[in-house]
Amino acid sequence: MKQTLIAFMEDAPGVLNRIANLLRRRNYNIESIVAGHTQIPNITRMTIVTDESCHHRRANIPHNLKKLVNVYDVKDITGLPSVVREYILVKVAVVNGDVKELKDLVKSHDAKIIDKGERSIIIEASGDEQEIKELIEKLKAFNILELMRSGKMAMIRGFYANQQPNLNKNSVGEPWATSRLQNALF
Repeated sequence: MKQTLIAFMEDAPGVLNRIANLLRRRNYNIESIVAGHTQIPNITRMTIVTDESCHHRRANIPHNLKKLVNVYDVKDITGLPSVVREYILVKVAVVNGDVKELKDLVKSHDAKIIDKGERSIIIEASGDEQEIKELIEKLKAFNILELMRSGKMAMIRGFYANQQPNLNKNSVGEPWATSRLQNALF
């Protein structure tokens, strides 16, 4: 079973590198990693999916990540009711007879054509892992020229009080080291 983690961290240079290095040093395999801005200024949200099979090692991943500089909170949402999506851009070669069939395929997968050229079409789609795999398999018949697939993005379903990140380690407006030094001195 894959493990899905959501990490909240300071939006600062080098944070992604520290996370990747920690996972590399501990020999955890990253299946996907997606990071982006949140509704909270200066906070980045990262969805990390690993395929660690050892239960003990899986339990250590969030604890190890929480110890990193600039990381505020890590939530393991594996097994929780959540929405998990991927995003793809696919450039497909087009031959005159393919256009109608390709448009029907795109429509049937709730995807959309975002660019049309004389000899190629770029398709945009999002969905769960299985939906994306199915679309890619069907598009292979049209000669995929380029494919860009994001990692998984996840969000817990419904409203839970504990799904909000714990940002109490330090003030979001202060640099991490400044707040840690102040807490240690006072």
